[in-house]
Amino acid sequence: MAFYKANDKYSAVLTAGYTVGQSTLYVSAVPEKVPTIIVAAKGTDKETVFGVTGKTTNSLTGVSRLRGANVDLDAQTPLTCLNNEEFINQFGDAFLGEHAQDGTHNATKVGMLAGEQNFTGQKTFSGGIKTDTIAEATSGAKTTISNGVKTDTIDEKTADVGVTIDGLLIKDSTLQTANAVTALSQISGGVIQVVVSSNLGQISATNQNTETHWGQVAITPKRSDSAIYVFLAANGLDNGGSGRLHIRLRHDTTSGGTTGTEISSTQVAQDSAGSNGVSSVFLLGSVSPGNTTTRYFKATATKYDTSTTWYCGEYSASSYILLVEVRA
Repeated sequence: MAFYKANDKYSAVLTAGYTVGQSTLYVSAVPEKVPTIIVAAKGTDKETVFGVTGKTTNSLTGVSRLRGANVDLDAQTPLTCLNNEEFINQFGDAFLGEHAQDGTHNATKVGMLAGEQNFTGQKTFSGGIKTDTIAEATSGAKTTISNGVKTDTIDEKTADVGVTIDGLLIKDSTLQTANAVTALSQISGGVIQVVVSSNLGQISATNQNTETHWGQVAITPKRSDSAIYVFLAANGLDNGGSGRLHIRLRHDTTSGGTTGTEISSTQVAQDSAGSNGVSSVFLLGSVSPGNTTTRYFKATATKYDTSTTWYCGEYSASSYILLVEVRA
């Protein structure tokens, strides 16, 4: 705020009449210091107190009525600058802008003044801070915010410069850096996606030398140069007491059936039917599709040697196919 200044030796008269609301007073002499407070027609029923912010060689400018009569004044009306109450009260108002009535000065009583504010030490502002700019106090020291920044938007300060974070330039919706920008999925061996089938369930038959579809899971590769690792956990296998039960893992671009390229296979021949003959096998393999076409990974079963009733997933045993696409 601007403080009024006293001019205790000031004395003059109006050289032209004053009309209520007028912002300029034409005077015979001007005070040494402005802004100031002057009194017109002191001790009369027209006594008026004015605030003055500026001056010329023969006038007072920025004139506003503070109190007193609200009337027109004639030329030759006397003017003085007295020790008015406004001179004293203005200092109290300034003090209370940053302090409580008891003189305390704390975070809830601080009145933020216009212009630059510098704080030393830790300060707490319970209602937050709203500002257009936060700048370093010491050149080259930069600004540190210890517990991070939460914001919805970060905009560049200078047009067409962008925003740099730890050496990475973000500009015009792109990442610009002399180094490679590498996502985890782009690192060799990095996992791109994982797909797990539902439980393959139970199948059974009495056929012999006939490959039978058990279950499958589909995946659409994210990259044409990736590899897909395949894992089959085949449980509850029962060969019916004799012969071989052959389990295969295939892949194809066609859903269902027993078509496709064989990835891995094995056989069980536990010559005891029922709960005494249940087996489990685990098959592992990998495929490099070379494209992003949806691919189906299938589990199949074939009974050889005898036509006894065979089972996959017997006694509610759970079986699954797991697919992991990785960056080659």
